[in-house]
Amino acid sequence: ALTSSILHQSQPHCAAIPPESKLPGEPPAATWLPPISLRRAYEWEPAPEALNAEEKKFILGGHACVWTDRFMHNPILQDIPVLAENRSARYVDYLSLPRMAALAEVVWTPQGQRVWQDFTQRISVQYRRYSANGYHYRVPLPQVEKPVKRGQHFSVTMSTPVRGAEIRYTTDGSYPTVYSQRYTEPVSVNELKDLRAITVVAPRHHSLAFSFVKEKAKKPEK
Repeated sequence: ALTSSILHQSQPHCAAIPPESKLPGEPPAATWLPPISLRRAYEWEPAPEALNAEEKKFILGGHACVWTDRFMHNPILQDIPVLAENRSARYVDYLSLPRMAALAEVVWTPQGQRVWQDFTQRISVQYRRYSANGYHYRVPLPQVEKPVKRGQHFSVTMSTPVRGAEIRYTTDGSYPTVYSQRYTEPVSVNELKDLRAITVVAPRHHSLAFSFVKEKAKKPEK
């Protein structure tokens, strides 16, 4: 019997150590693999396409790896006792959740029965369970619909991917905070690049910022 490695180069990856995106603000993570989004993790198939149906029966499942040397040797992520932040544990939570839930469904549910839209509805509730248990999971960005042109302005509709969370936004290109304008209705902006938004679960727990501007990620530390 075999275990299909999630780091197999011929398959979409589902490892917990690569970041979910190239957005500025993502913590240091593996640099030898491309980002693995939640959706990519969910759509991964443990059984390689090169195997036939009979051979695929020998695949027991998949696995994900978190290499803790990333925070054992990185001063940005090391625990500082006097601050009592549990920084390293929060780092593991951030890189593992919610992708761990996606992997669990991948290995327990046949590919033909997995539906991404259904998963996103269920995971929106699961985030609240993570919060209740004190997990520092990666908060997803606000969901943004295609902008609608209205005269000289654009109307942008957003929704929160975390049930019960808020969306805070700015329209001047600045990075939003938990004290920025609260989203309650479609936002009107002259330039799409000026709109940025975050999902806020709690004052100290929110997402990175969504932006229509494709920003270059910072170079990883050596």
